[in-house]
Amino acid sequence: MNTGTIKKVLLWLVIAFVVVEIWQRPEAAADVAGGFLGSIGSFFSAVIDRTARFIQGLGGGGTSSTPSA
Repeated sequence: MNTGTIKKVLLWLVIAFVVVEIWQRPEAAADVAGGFLGSIGSFFSAVIDRTARFIQGLGGGGTSSTPSA
């Protein structure tokens, strides 16, 4: 068996395992998927927010943490 065949067999085994787990416990699978997607959404929200603050700071429109006299 070459490496490509082994990778394909392992991939199909993982897919079969996931399908069986979802079939046996759909509620748990939905909870895991929901948490995972929520984490991805939170990550991209943070990336967009920080990128916007960075760009705002480049333009000089950012708020300063020290009061100006």
